[in-house]
Amino acid sequence: MALDKLVSSLVSDAKKEAEEVVNSAEWHVGKMVSEEKAKRAILVKAAAEEAEAMIEAQRKEKIAWARLEAKRLISEAKEDAIKGCLEIFFEEMKSARDSKQYPVFLNKVVSSALKELGASKAIVHLVKGDKKYLKNGNGKVTVVEDIITAGGALVETENGRIRVDMTLESLFESRKDDLRKEIYAILFGG
Repeated sequence: MALDKLVSSLVSDAKKEAEEVVNSAEWHVGKMVSEEKAKRAILVKAAAEEAEAMIEAQRKEKIAWARLEAKRLISEAKEDAIKGCLEIFFEEMKSARDSKQYPVFLNKVVSSALKELGASKAIVHLVKGDKKYLKNGNGKVTVVEDIITAGGALVETENGRIRVDMTLESLFESRKDDLRKEIYAILFGG
């Protein structure tokens, strides 16, 4: 009987010890599971924050691109409007020869070109029919009606080495940038 008691006592102690080991193992497993859940929660939160940051960055990029595209379209529309105005102006300029101010303009540009040349004699090339508008150059000027242009004159030295282009087209081209600025200011302010 003492042996039964001893065996029973050993079995009982072994069961208690086994129970304690099992409880301790369960506690450690529970602790590891809760630590892993906490780590996973942190990783999920970090991944969600990273995804949210990426989405926000993409949203900002798309907005920036859309703004840039809108500016480009506005700039193109403004450019088209300015070009249209310049084309209208150029077409209107072609009828300048019919105005009352044209003879004054023609004499002014020819006089300016002659001063610029500083030559004792010069040849003035005009559109056919414009010779009647030109005041006499005191024999210093030979007038030839041989150019095809909207108006104005080509003035050159007698030997033809130096030429001053005062045609309406040339004057238009030389002032085109200034005209663009003026048209921009009229159409869009500033």
